[in-house]
Amino acid sequence: MASATKVIIFDMDKTLLSCDSVELWHRFLDERGFITQQDKQTRKQFHDEYIAGSLDIHENFKFEFSILNRIPNNQKEKLQNYFFENYLKSTIANKALELISHYRKENAIIILSTSSMSFIAAPVAAFIKADFLLATEGYVSNDEYTGQIYGLPNYKEGKKTNFYHWLSNSHILAPQVIFYTDSINDIDLLEAVDVPIAVNPDAKLRKYAEANGWEMMNFYPIENINKK
Repeated sequence: MASATKVIIFDMDKTLLSCDSVELWHRFLDERGFITQQDKQTRKQFHDEYIAGSLDIHENFKFEFSILNRIPNNQKEKLQNYFFENYLKSTIANKALELISHYRKENAIIILSTSSMSFIAAPVAAFIKADFLLATEGYVSNDEYTGQIYGLPNYKEGKKTNFYHWLSNSHILAPQVIFYTDSINDIDLLEAVDVPIAVNPDAKLRKYAEANGWEMMNFYPIENINKK
């Protein structure tokens, strides 16, 4: 009997990457004069709400998309690529790249699934040659982001819902699904997959993983998290 198709899902921030890509993105834009002092305060508020588990994801992305609109359209792609090449690329975990190479030899399907904007995530997905990217998409009208999210934000239960929507359209029958992530916010999808793996987990996920006997891995030294 043929073995089941493997579907491998990697979270992005602090899993595939050793950083929070949005924090790094804001630092990058601040260096180029796109960020105000009020933006920094707003970003801190959203970050604190994220940590507390009370984040309004729609308001958060309305803010993020409004900042993207400040970048002239003829500069967006150039800045997107420069940000990846000079800021994000060096934070990709070698352990993750080794695993991806291993899974490719097994003809597994690789998915990058992140709550971050696809604008940030797309170059990462392209670099690791992910078969599919599941990220938070923004509505665009007349070449500007409206502030609205297209479909469900790829966050918390939305990450699970979006994956199963993808799976239902993939015509893959009974795959073995393996999911790597650092965050308790991904608990819905973690509990739904065949093999949940906690990568450099946050405190809540570590406790939950230990209680349930889930595998835990280190992709990078803990002191390197959020450092470039």
